[in-house]
Amino acid sequence: MKKLMLFVVLVMGLSFVSVAQNNNGNNQVIRTAKQAVSQCIQDAKEPGFEITAQARVVSSCFVSGFITEVTFYKSVKSHGNNPTIQSIEMVATVTIGCDGEVMNTNCNLNSI
Repeated sequence: MKKLMLFVVLVMGLSFVSVAQNNNGNNQVIRTAKQAVSQCIQDAKEPGFEITAQARVVSSCFVSGFITEVTFYKSVKSHGNNPTIQSIEMVATVTIGCDGEVMNTNCNLNSI
């Protein structure tokens, strides 16, 4: 019974370390993706709009790491409490592989 409890604690500890590493790695993944589609982002910039990024884990890798998809959106900047009509456009998507390499890029300007 003690061995089982030790095993469970060990697995839980390793899973927490894995999640922490993934959260810290999102900034690096977003920076890599931003460099890969910098021209798309530059073309989409307009006054009164902001570009935001969202990283989403697509799958885990066999040895280590994750395949991550980063999506860049353009939306209207909010000005305090003033109501604004929200318009969101998908600017680009980038797939980052297990080792942090860019696997795929897609530059598309679509309204959502």
